[in-house]
Amino acid sequence: MKEYWLTAEILFEAGKKGKCLTYSEFASILNEKLGRKVIPERGRGLLKTAKYLQQVCRYYYTWFNVLPGSVVVSKKGLPGKGYFGLLRKLKVNTPWEFNLQRFLRFCSLLECKR
Repeated sequence: MKEYWLTAEILFEAGKKGKCLTYSEFASILNEKLGRKVIPERGRGLLKTAKYLQQVCRYYYTWFNVLPGSVVVSKKGLPGKGYFGLLRKLKVNTPWEFNLQRFLRFCSLLECKR
């Protein structure tokens, strides 16, 4: 369970800074926060990031209509296939760029509340 809360924390930290993370960067930060390696930081093992990202996205989309996982991208600058598969499952018909901007705006509004 701790992994999911830390995943959300990492995504919101990136969102508040208005920046995207690569899957490798996300895995590295999560591993560092946990103090152990739960996700490989390179190669096909990065597919394990989907487990954490999708769970957090489902929760925040259900309650707040935002997709925090929109800030995690490949080295090419776009989300992976799992992200777009999740959009289909959630019946989200907006493009990634729109979802990213919506999440970044949500994060900036959270900063205003402090």
